[in-house]
Amino acid sequence: MKKTNNILVLICNFCLFFGSIFITIILIASSKPYFKNSFKMLGYYEEGYIVFDIGGKWDQSAKFTEAQFDEICDHIVDYMFTGKKTFELKMDNVCLNDEIVDNVSIFGEKAVTHMYDVKVAIITISFLSIVLLVGFVLIFIYILKHIKEFKHILLKYSFYFYLGVIGLFLLIGLSAFVKMFIDTGYISFTFYMDYLWEVLHYIFFAFNQEKIEGSAFNDALTSLLTIEFFTLIVIIVSVVTIINIIVWFICACKLSKIKLVKENNNEKC
Repeated sequence: MKKTNNILVLICNFCLFFGSIFITIILIASSKPYFKNSFKMLGYYEEGYIVFDIGGKWDQSAKFTEAQFDEICDHIVDYMFTGKKTFELKMDNVCLNDEIVDNVSIFGEKAVTHMYDVKVAIITISFLSIVLLVGFVLIFIYILKHIKEFKHILLKYSFYFYLGVIGLFLLIGLSAFVKMFIDTGYISFTFYMDYLWEVLHYIFFAFNQEKIEGSAFNDALTSLLTIEFFTLIVIIVSVVTIINIIVWFICACKLSKIKLVKENNNEKC
């Protein structure tokens, strides 16, 4: 029974940690206002901003209006979270290479293929988010009902779990440095995020080499959804997850102490 309780505490923390990450990602990815505000923050809405590689072609660039940027944001979110069957997007009245052109394909074939993989991943993450949330709630309720059995291990095994998480993230970070050194022969913090993002793609697409290679391309999509764009998401996800972990440790600590106080009172009686 003791080993089972230890495992339950680890599973509960697993559900909390990855549930926090996945649910936050889904909430961000499904938010049209977030995309639009991020585009504004990154300066896309400024007059004269140029988006390169329109339609996946290196010699095509465009200047979009605010309404057109809004349409692109809506299209990206709608494709991931609605029944839209293709990521292809054609727009009229586009300032393409300083000429107004109609029926312009904004995203190229590689972007369309890659976003299908992303959509599948989003669907998977959405399902896992529900499973993790339900798992956390059920295990936490069980812990509350049997707090006497868990009071001595709740904090201890929670600490062990997050110690392992820190080790895992250090390993991922180190592997990005190693890959950078193998590819270039030197270490540069300037390009570190690019290599870290590449390593994360290996994890995100479960080491599927075809999909990983398919995520490396030049397109209007990659001109808009840049490393800076995803860095903002990583920061938000990290902050939310850390807050949830802190709340978890505070609750676990208080629960243990409250139970101990009650037991001490019973012993005195």
